[in-house]
Amino acid sequence: MHRPRKNKYSFFKFHILLIAVAVSCSAIAKTSNTLPKGEPKSNVNAPVATASKASPSIEIPNKINLSTEDNILLDSVQQQTIKYFWDFAHPTSGLARERSNVAYDYGNEVVTTGGSGMGFMALCVGISRGWLDRDAVVSRMLKTVKFLSRADHYHGIFPHWLNGETGKTIPFSIGVQTTVGA
Repeated sequence: MHRPRKNKYSFFKFHILLIAVAVSCSAIAKTSNTLPKGEPKSNVNAPVATASKASPSIEIPNKINLSTEDNILLDSVQQQTIKYFWDFAHPTSGLARERSNVAYDYGNEVVTTGGSGMGFMALCVGISRGWLDRDAVVSRMLKTVKFLSRADHYHGIFPHWLNGETGKTIPFSIGVQTTVGA
């Protein structure tokens, strides 16, 4: 029988990782306006790695040229993705809600740790694009870290689903017995 362990060292490593993400968000926001003059500021024009001297001479394009309509579509998709993670996050934990809650009758308290990691990166994009305030995002991330410090985890690993209010593990199947809190 496995019980959740409250390992402060694992939480410390997670906290350091989250701070690194927040610092990265800050660096992205600070450097997003520092492209050389004449270069368009666009997330789709990021440089691509070039071939090394040891490999045959291969031309690798450093820009992806998209039409105005494609750029508008990409902006819309990015904004809606960021809006999902920002607006739909659980109010207590700040974690991303599981989108299949209604389909499987789990209730509105189910949050997903994996989806929350993707959400954190989406929020960083929101900062770099100027759609979200950096301080608000960092505040949300710190709220989430504090919540996770009290949540169930097993040898430093968080379960895929948690109760967003209590931090208790939610099993993948309602019929599965859990030993959490036993």
